[in-house]
Amino acid sequence: MNKDFTLAETLNGFSNGIEHDILTALFEHWQNLRNENGVMLRSALIPEEIPKLLPYLFIMGVDRNPTRFQYRLIGSHIETSTGDYMTGKYLDEFRRGPVLQHLTDLFSVPADMHVAARSSSTLEGESSTTAIFHRIILPMSSDGLQVDQLLGGWVTETTRYTPLREAKALIAASEIRTNPIVVAPRATASVN
Repeated sequence: MNKDFTLAETLNGFSNGIEHDILTALFEHWQNLRNENGVMLRSALIPEEIPKLLPYLFIMGVDRNPTRFQYRLIGSHIETSTGDYMTGKYLDEFRRGPVLQHLTDLFSVPADMHVAARSSSTLEGESSTTAIFHRIILPMSSDGLQVDQLLGGWVTETTRYTPLREAKALIAASEIRTNPIVVAPRATASVN
């Protein structure tokens, strides 16, 4: 894992830097449900409690030895904005190069450190920014100890219309500028 990330000084500082209301709401929901180990139990995720967030959510499985990330569930906003059907696929099956490295780093931080992480990426078109992808990644567990899943939020802001074929070509060519990964400080108690 590339160790290039910024540690937020406080949980409030981490939260205040989240760039979209949907992702802020997801972070607050997760904060209220996480345990003393800094993870949320998968069984605590009740879709009926967060209906407005569902199109922006994804759940990833975390496989170990070697570490790989598999999309288990993808919200409709994500599939529409990427044009990819990712459910059931491993990240390294459809991303390559710097994009794969950035996303692997982003997912590895919460998986290994039991903390929240966020980052934004900018897709650059021929003459201007095409889209900005905002993501937050939160550790989740089936047993309350080992992070075996990640709860993620993903919001895409489109700055100009780009045909899906062109956007996919830009992503494949790694025409994405990534911002540093920001990591929340480790907290040992649930915030209610």
